[in-house]
Amino acid sequence: MAMDVNTNANLVYKHNFLNVNINSSAIESLTVKKFDSLRIDMILMSPPCQPFTRVGKQKDTEDIRTKSFLHVLDLLKRSEKCPSYILLENVKGFECSDSRMRLIETLKDCGYNFQELLLTPLQFGIPNSRLRYFLIAKKRPLQFSFQTSEEIMVKLNCPQDWLTYKLKSEAETQSEQLKREGHSFICRRHSEVKSENSVTQTGTGATSQHSVCKRTNEDSAENLNCKRQKQDVGSNVISNAAKGDNLDCESFDKEASDKQKHIGFCLQNSDCLENYGENMRQSLTEDQADYGLCLKLHHFLEDKFDSQDLFKEYLITEKDLKRFMVMDIVNPCSRKTCCFTKRYGHYIDGAGSLVQMSTDIQCINEASKLKCKTSLEQNRDQWKDEEFEIVRCLKLRYFTPREIANILCFPASFSFPEGLTNRQKYMLLGNSLNVHIVSVLLRMLTS
Repeated sequence: MAMDVNTNANLVYKHNFLNVNINSSAIESLTVKKFDSLRIDMILMSPPCQPFTRVGKQKDTEDIRTKSFLHVLDLLKRSEKCPSYILLENVKGFECSDSRMRLIETLKDCGYNFQELLLTPLQFGIPNSRLRYFLIAKKRPLQFSFQTSEEIMVKLNCPQDWLTYKLKSEAETQSEQLKREGHSFICRRHSEVKSENSVTQTGTGATSQHSVCKRTNEDSAENLNCKRQKQDVGSNVISNAAKGDNLDCESFDKEASDKQKHIGFCLQNSDCLENYGENMRQSLTEDQADYGLCLKLHHFLEDKFDSQDLFKEYLITEKDLKRFMVMDIVNPCSRKTCCFTKRYGHYIDGAGSLVQMSTDIQCINEASKLKCKTSLEQNRDQWKDEEFEIVRCLKLRYFTPREIANILCFPASFSFPEGLTNRQKYMLLGNSLNVHIVSVLLRMLTS
């Protein structure tokens, strides 16, 4: 059974889980008799975070929105059939609250073994800063398969093969390390190589038909020809292939007036987009967890992520250009994004990252210089036309709801019902959890 008073959340849940019973009543209406009659084996709960969040008033137990959570604790104390398992999530800050103290007291009184954790997707190889408090609890005599601690864990104690995103990011990093060991690369047309060497696009199952790269230890005729091809394209452009594990050595599609032209060329690893515009990333100062081994963002973006026509409705508006100083701007090679909140798509400051669609290095460098020049002028009102044009050249857009769902590790089968606006989707996603982290914690809870 699912229980929530949010109408849109219930619509989305019903759309994806057709056979689940949904109760839209307030949790406070749940009596002990009804609670026991449900014979609940596991409770998964994410109480309202506003009473504990840093930007809120932090009224804690005095906040009316905490009432439903305190009611659940009261049900546990009075129940004759407490659930065997509990998983709870909330924002960082909950661990310092009176509500958390009441939770711990209730679990001890009701005979639970439990473990508290502070985890971020960055620890799992996922390029998103979203530090959250978690608690997993088992009713005695059930025991955890790992040694619990009264301290809040900040590192996972689980089998490494459960961390599928981290394993994938480690494999990607090893692949890039091979590139840095002095190997050069040869680009060849698809017709000149065997199909098994072609580049597979992550998430689509499709195979690139344009070019593939082979490793060699010396410059061959093909490699020299490939370098000339790169020079012909221009040194200010980086491949925007954005799919596949070898982004730095892929072909890319360049949209032109005469439809698409497929241009294949090689790029040295040092020319990765990740190396440019670092001062435009506010996320680097948020959540100090190491993100060096996170998957690159292109794994989570939609196809043709840089098409202004396809993503027209997600482009930032002209009036938003003035908010350049507070934007967190990321690109397909980035390994970290800011936390997406329910204000995303409506606000710029602190609501989540923006996607930079431009791959023009000169444009990126000019925007980076502008950021340095005006770094102390966040409330700046007067902008020159040429400064606006520099920001326009970045081709900034919001992440789509599907892309944020991907970053939150929702399955490909997940979808929204028709009729919801983008703003409603962003609000729901901003209040959501990272599915991969929850899946790992559930395995820790039940193993």
